[in-house]
Amino acid sequence: MKYWDKIVTISWISLTVCTVSAGLLLIFLPELREYKENNKTISALEEGITKEEAKYQQLHKQQERFKKDPAYVEQIGHKMGMVYPHETIYKFADE
Repeated sequence: MKYWDKIVTISWISLTVCTVSAGLLLIFLPELREYKENNKTISALEEGITKEEAKYQQLHKQQERFKKDPAYVEQIGHKMGMVYPHETIYKFADE
C-alpha cells in the first residue's frame, strides 16, 4: 500500500506542475507574441532609418557640390531651362 501512496503522490505533484506550467504558458504567450511583433517593427524601423540616412548623405553631398562647384550649378540650371542673359540655346529635333 505504501508503494501506491507514493505513486499517487507523485502523480498529483506531476499533475500540479503540468497545470501550473500550462497556466503560466497561457499567461505569458500573448506577451511573447507582442514581443516578437515589436522586434519585427523595430527591425523594419531600423531598416527605414538606414535608408533615410543614406538619402540624407546623398542629398548632403549634392548640397555641398552646389556650394563648391559652379560648373555643376550651371549644368543643372541648363537642364532646368535657365540661360544667361543674351545667351541663346539651340535645341535640335532628333531625326
